[in-house]
Amino acid sequence: LLGVRTGQSVYTTAISPDAGSFMPTWKAVQVVGLYTKFDWVVKVSPETVFFPERLRTHLKDHTKGVKNFVFEKCDKFSSTPLYGAFDVRSRGAIQKFFWNVDNCKAKLGWGIPNEDEFLQKCLDTLNMETFYDANLLSANACGEQLNCWDKAKSAFHGFPDLQGFHDCWRHATQ
Repeated sequence: LLGVRTGQSVYTTAISPDAGSFMPTWKAVQVVGLYTKFDWVVKVSPETVFFPERLRTHLKDHTKGVKNFVFEKCDKFSSTPLYGAFDVRSRGAIQKFFWNVDNCKAKLGWGIPNEDEFLQKCLDTLNMETFYDANLLSANACGEQLNCWDKAKSAFHGFPDLQGFHDCWRHATQ
C-alpha cells in the first residue's frame, strides 16, 4: 500500500496472517488511519515492478478536488479482470469502502474468491467515478505484449521470479 500526496510518499507493507484474505489488512489500514493523510491509496502485487514517480505524473491532473475516484487500467476491456496486480484509488473511495463494507458483504456475499475482486465489486456498487488510463499498467493478462522499456507505464505485472522482476526493473530504468 502506498500513500501519495503531492510529491510525498509513505510506503507501508501490510501482510495478512490469513493468506486467503486481505480483509484483516484493510481493517488494519482503516484502524491505523495513515491513508487519511494522503490523496491516493495504491495496492501493488509483489509480482509487479512499480515506479511511484511515474504514477505521480498520471495522478497530477486528478488530485485536486478528488473525492471518490478509481483508476481503471489495461484490463478494463479484458474478459478476465486483473484484480489486485496494481490498483489506484482515491482516499475518498477507500473511505467510502470502509463505511460500506458491511453493506457490500450483505449484498455481494462471501462467494467472491478473493479480496481484490470483492473490493472492486463493492466499489462498483457504490458508483465510484472512474478514469481509464492505458498507461498505468503493462501486463500480458491485458492482452498486450509486456514491454518494460515503455517509459509511459507506471507498473509492469507478471514477474513471479526474481530474475524476471530485476530484468524488467533494469530495462525500465535504462
